[in-house]
Amino acid sequence: MIAPAHPLLSVERLSVAFGGLQAVSNVSLEVPSGAIISLIGPNGAGKTTLFNCVTGFVAASSGRVCWEGTPVGGLRPERAASLGMARTFQNLRLFGSMTCAQNVRIGTHRLENEGLLGAVLGGLAWRGRRERMERIVLEAMAFVGLEGEADRPATSLPYGLQRRLEIARALASAPRLLLLDEPAAGMNPSEKRDLAGLVRRIRDRGVTVLLIEHDMPVVMDLSERIYVLDHGELICEGAPAAVRSDPRVVEAYLGKA
Repeated sequence: MIAPAHPLLSVERLSVAFGGLQAVSNVSLEVPSGAIISLIGPNGAGKTTLFNCVTGFVAASSGRVCWEGTPVGGLRPERAASLGMARTFQNLRLFGSMTCAQNVRIGTHRLENEGLLGAVLGGLAWRGRRERMERIVLEAMAFVGLEGEADRPATSLPYGLQRRLEIARALASAPRLLLLDEPAAGMNPSEKRDLAGLVRRIRDRGVTVLLIEHDMPVVMDLSERIYVLDHGELICEGAPAAVRSDPRVVEAYLGKA
């Protein structure tokens, strides 16, 4: 098989400033198709800001984001979704008044192209598309281990399962790139092991993964390459073993002796 000419996602000399605060400074990274890549760093390092910039929630001050080698400047969240990006958030963003299935159903929005007129005039074709979307919802829930929970209120799930529900919602959009922002936060060791297995199965399904995570065993176990941010700057990148022993990374997490 011929390797792709360009990585699926590349960030080139990206900077993001909020007034006088430089949240991300001159960061470059690549996410090859089919990989699990991690972005780590202390709290406040700029990781989520970089995610927000990649997915169109904040604008870059300079630099650019490229999708398969093509710059996608001025990206908005809906455009990022249409390209094939999906994400979860650092803090849970579920709709508490809705069922699990209704939350996941939101993820299928980009796959639907009929409006109200199509619903009125489409007849059987529209009903067929609706049934297909419902199958996608149930398949996504089963994939993350939530089969049988479709009609349960989303916020009645235990915390670890709510995290899985967010992942199911993202997968329902049929993404090519899944960005996970601290998916193991608040999980117990058993839930973290299950999560690592789920992330691998997502990658094996053909979805590339870009991961923010503070749990180092999870990061070292999953990642093919790791990028390390500190105070908005990229201080290290490489294979897990090299990153773990890098003095700059140790200092960023533990401080100077």
